[in-house]
Formats: sequence, structure tokens, C-alpha cells
Amino acid sequence: MPRVLVAGDVKGQYKKLFNQITKIQSKTGTFDALFCVGTFFDPDRAPDVALEPYLTGRERIPIPCYFVCGREGAGSTGLIDAHPDGVEICKNLIYLGRHGRKDVSGLTVCYLSGIHEEAFYGAADPPPDSDKKYYSAYHEEHVEEALIAGYGYKKEKCIDVLLTAEWGHKWGNLLIEAPGFGHEIEGSPGVHRLGSELSPKYHFAATENIHFALPPYRNFQQLGITRFNALASLGNEQKAKALQVLCCLLFILCFVDFDLVQCFTGIQHHAPQRASVRC
Repeated sequence: MPRVLVAGDVKGQYKKLFNQITKIQSKTGTFDALFCVGTFFDPDRAPDVALEPYLTGRERIPIPCYFVCGREGAGSTGLIDAHPDGVEICKNLIYLGRHGRKDVSGLTVCYLSGIHEEAFYGAADPPPDSDKKYYSAYHEEHVEEALIAGYGYKKEKCIDVLLTAEWGHKWGNLLIEAPGFGHEIEGSPGVHRLGSELSPKYHFAATENIHFALPPYRNFQQLGITRFNALASLGNEQKAKALQVLCCLLFILCFVDFDLVQCFTGIQHHAPQRASVRC
């Protein structure tokens, strides 16, 4: 059984992340991979500055790290701009791509990079140079292609993991009011489609700097139960969880009523619930 770690927004804090992974492995043994969701690069500066020790080989990344991107600015994505289908930037550092499906450590992983911007999402076509430049917003066509890659139109198939930068549209309505959380989560209709029309066993996202788990739900295809987990930003002041262990989730005990395990469309009609988990 693969042992995988999942991290929220890194935002250029590579040394902090990889040092933390090394520390975890020294106590628990080696993991097979690390997935990063949300904004991976520092939004305000070129990525090769902080990554230089890893790009030159002076320092090593402890395990294979697979990431999607989120709100990165134009000046921070030079290492991936020309690689919409993904690229290995250096040893053990892999950009998954704008959208698609890959097999990672025995897991089938579907992914979508970027955030929702209504004008961009609903435009007639994606920008003609989107194969040469990373745009932080994705197009509806990208979501459709992710659905195709993730077996959205093959009812007999499901995927193991879905990785996105954002939450689904209005999923924040399920949050219970929490101290220090003071903004509304609009979420993405594109991610809502992926979360409901695909059949992932687990869905991870970030961006909102809060740790939250939806009650398990059945998607439209009824192939099984999906568990959505949102992760906070690395090093956040509230000390909300920014790292999750996927191997524990494969044997998870969710302390929620089984009545909450239902059709995805019905979840939003329930009073806000927080699903607490214990590994």
C-alpha cells in the first residue's frame, strides 16, 4: 500500500517543506511520494531563486514531490511556462501539468492547476499562447479535458486521488463558524464538476488557508465514497493542518453519522458539519 503525504500551499517555502518531510520520515519511515496542492511557487518572485540549491543538486529533495499550481503570478512560473503537460524540474520535483491524469506510486491521480476567474473560464477559447505560458486561471475546456482524462464519461472506472488548487463552488457553506476565519469561500464551479462527476476516493485542495474535511459523499456515478480534505498553507499563523498522511486515510475512521454519506447534491442542504478524523 503506497504511503503518501499531501501538503497545502507551499508558496515558495521549499526548504521548510522538505526539512519537515525529512523530519517526519526519520520518525515514521520512508514515504513513496508527496503531493502539493494550492499555490506552490512564491507568487512574488522567480522560482529558481529559492529552488537554486535543489536545481543545482547541492541539496536533495527527500521524496518525489508532485505538485499543481494555483495563484502564481506571471513572474513566478518560468520553470513550467512551456510545459502544460508537466515536467520534472529537477530530481524528485515534478510539475503534474495544467490538467490530466497520471499514475503515481500505484495511485491513479487526476489534477487541475489554477483558479477560477469567471471571465477567463467562460471565454470562447483558451489563450492561444497557453501552451507557452502558465495562466493562473483555467478555461472551461481545461475542466472538460480533466473530466475525460479522469474517466468522467466511463461509469465503470474511478480514480484514487483528485488534486486541485481550489475548493468546489459553495463548499465553504458547510464550514462551521470558526475563530480566525473571516472570509467567504466562493469556490470553483469547475472543481465542483470534477468533485461530483469524477469518482475520486480522495480529493485534496488548498488556497483558503484552513483545514477542513467534508463528510464523505457519493458522487453522481455512485462508484464509491469520496472524501474531500482542504489543507492550510505551510507555516500558517493559526497552525492549522498543512500536511496530511494519505496512507492513514486509506484506513480512516470518520466520526460522522453514516446518514451523511449520501448523494453529492444533497450535502449542501444539510446544516454545516465538520468531519473529524482519527488515524
